[in-house]
Amino acid sequence: MIQFFFKLFSQLWNTKFKCMKSLLIAAALAVLTVSCNAQANAKDAVPQKVKESFAKMHPGVQAKWEKEDSDYEAIFRKTGKEMSVVFHEDGQLLEEETEILANQLPANALAYVSKQYPGKEVKEAAKIVDAFGKVVYEVVVAGKDLLFTPAGEFIKIVGQ
Repeated sequence: MIQFFFKLFSQLWNTKFKCMKSLLIAAALAVLTVSCNAQANAKDAVPQKVKESFAKMHPGVQAKWEKEDSDYEAIFRKTGKEMSVVFHEDGQLLEEETEILANQLPANALAYVSKQYPGKEVKEAAKIVDAFGKVVYEVVVAGKDLLFTPAGEFIKIVGQ
């Protein structure tokens, strides 16, 4: 009996229902895609404690969320500047980053960039404050992220 249905299905599949075959394959792929996305979104969903911490710091501000390892980053604009904050999954603030103009960097940092990367333009600059109030400056130049102290002393290239 099973062989009969298998043979019948095979004949129908191979002959009359080519359009139906395409639709079935497309439907199966759509179901798989939606299922995978739903699982990924559930796994990366921002914990309520993180949302509450963000709302206390920046009431009424809408953010785009990204997952960084076990931490969560909110990216948003406030007072005309791009900002981001990173929280641990328990809602504890780890750092806050605020976009700044290149001329707002410490003078020694600008001098270092000019000397080490002559003719290269600062693409981005930011002030980063960690949960303990420690400040560092980030400079993106020549495809590299450089970190500096508040006095403008070079710390390191991020990722090296």
